Amino acid sequence: MSFAEFDFSEFEQLGKSLRKMQADYPRFVEDCIRELASRLLAKTVARTPVDTGMLRRNWQLGPVERVGGGYSIELFNPVEYALTYGA
Repeated sequence: MSFAEFDFSEFEQLGKSLRKMQADYPRFVEDCIRELASRLLAKTVARTPVDTGMLRRNWQLGPVERVGGGYSIELFNPVEYALTYGA
């Protein structure tokens, strides 16, 4: 009985690719969160009423943080007279 020879190099390459994807996944998620938060920031700035422009200019994004099993990012405005909801 003869056994066929198999070339497993493509499976080994697949395994390396999957390990790299697993290692890169947290960075990918954080980049996606930053992208979505940036879109939210742009929409928030555009919808902020303007008198002097100070409120509109001061919207900021905090860092992406791991919280429990997920991630969090804060959109805030440090201007003293800005309304705060949920605080």
